[in-house]
Amino acid sequence: MYLALSSLSEFAGEHNRTFLSVLFDFSDSRTTARFVAFLFFSFFWIVTGIGTIQNIIVWLFMPPIPKPEIKKEKKKKYPKRPKNYK
Repeated sequence: MYLALSSLSEFAGEHNRTFLSVLFDFSDSRTTARFVAFLFFSFFWIVTGIGTIQNIIVWLFMPPIPKPEIKKEKKKKYPKRPKNYK
């Protein structure tokens, strides 16, 4: 991001133009491509930032999830042995 802005600023300084006139000059195809790339890059960071903020807000204000209770297995009852068992 910084490199793109600094290169545009240097280009504007070399040609004695303002930064905004270089950024919005659509007569040059290179400038148009640079502007579109800058636009996509900015859009990507804006969407990523909004998604991150939404995740943080959800994480902060979400009610705690109760932990499931672990049920202990009951011991199996075996049938009683007959009295004459050997």
